[in-house]
Amino acid sequence: MPNMPTPQQLPNYISRLSPRQILIAVIATSAAMFLSTNRKISTALLLPQYVLLPQLLSETLYQSALVTRFGTGLAICLILYLTADHIQNAPLAPESEPGSDTRSGRGLPGEMGLAFRTLTLVLGAFVAQRLWRSYPLPPMPPELTLASYWLMIAGTLVALISLDPLRIGFGLLSFADGFVALYLFWGPGFLVTALLNVVEVLLALGVVLFAEGGLRVSTTEGEMEE
Repeated sequence: MPNMPTPQQLPNYISRLSPRQILIAVIATSAAMFLSTNRKISTALLLPQYVLLPQLLSETLYQSALVTRFGTGLAICLILYLTADHIQNAPLAPESEPGSDTRSGRGLPGEMGLAFRTLTLVLGAFVAQRLWRSYPLPPMPPELTLASYWLMIAGTLVALISLDPLRIGFGLLSFADGFVALYLFWGPGFLVTALLNVVEVLLALGVVLFAEGGLRVSTTEGEMEE
């Protein structure tokens, strides 16, 4: 069994991946996030977008800018993970039906069924592929173009079909990550990267406030019903 890379070895390990391998990993993890209804698992599946996608920009961005993208992604996912853990362990977490267990990540309120999410995912993949074929955006690498289109479309669909505030945030952040990758290819620079990182962190904080606000409302309603 091959040895797993340590955190210190991870940057070198990622740099050895081919653009196609990175593309497959980004699409696979974002698709799994799309289908999952577990908040904490979805947060973990969001992380590869920030760790792997910048590697497709390694020939465009300065190394210091790439490091800031990694750090921003880790910070955002940590914030979201702590929020997801708090919401799932809340004593009065919202329940959509008797017997649902939101604290363990099952039965998120208002979530569409797996069949519907799968069909929506297939539709999103078809749209992303057609968009990639019609607008390849040379000289951008095709893997980066497809990954960006996919993240923007899949993120939009997640936000549209979800009623859980945190999952809506996952969709918005996926869209933002795809858009930022496109933008940084055409406008690379440390200052631009830093400004976009700040915008994404502020977006993540807004998602957290929105999710925590929804939790407080549901807690208040639960107390009133008692």
